Amino acid sequence: MKTEMKTNYAKRDEIIFGYQLDPTCYDIKHFEDLSYEKLKELVDGDMADPKEQQNDCPSIGEILGFLKENPRFTVHGYVVTPRRSDVRVSVEGVELRGIATADEIVNFTKMFRKADEFSIDSHYVRCWYD
Repeated sequence: MKTEMKTNYAKRDEIIFGYQLDPTCYDIKHFEDLSYEKLKELVDGDMADPKEQQNDCPSIGEILGFLKENPRFTVHGYVVTPRRSDVRVSVEGVELRGIATADEIVNFTKMFRKADEFSIDSHYVRCWYD
């Protein structure tokens, strides 16, 4: 974890949630629907570590690469607030709401087929790592 990330948590929260979290109310807070652009802004601003990975999930950097090639997907995960010593952004998986193209399904399957939860439905594609 980069130490600068601890000082940027308010900006991180603005990017992810649209407002600053009250760090006295949360240890962690989940998010969803985070776009490539916002995740890239977090990484570029040292507010998310591209090497960070949730257990067996690909790293944030690897997921960022997937999102760049598949921009209709978004990520979901959680932030850890300054109440804890391990302040960070963790990505737990990706999803696409809507009808996925054949290429998107192939790319998604190649990258995330080993997820703890893996779903491809007619209007929803999602994976989650425990």
